[in-house]
Amino acid sequence: MKKSIIIGQKLYSYGNQIREYTVDNIGKKYFYVKENFRIKFDIGTLRYTDKKYGHHIQLSLDKQEILDIHEKEKLLGKLQNHFQFSGKGNYETLEKLREVVKLLNL
Repeated sequence: MKKSIIIGQKLYSYGNQIREYTVDNIGKKYFYVKENFRIKFDIGTLRYTDKKYGHHIQLSLDKQEILDIHEKEKLLGKLQNHFQFSGKGNYETLEKLREVVKLLNL
């Protein structure tokens, strides 16, 4: 599914911090953002993959989505420390994780 991407649009990624990218150019299959150099992303997946070095960047159209992912990771970390378990917890929604952390006073 192709996303609606326009030149000048802000997109976001999360690594150690939230990064903002601005769309610089758009083609049929790829769009480009300008950093110190141009980075090419797939329009359908909003993903950059450097096959040579194995580097990946996943963009989001919405900054709130990135903030929710970060909060979910933080809440899972609290639960993992409390119960001494590991796992991704992808099956839980952010709302459920908030409830559990609140109930446990973590």
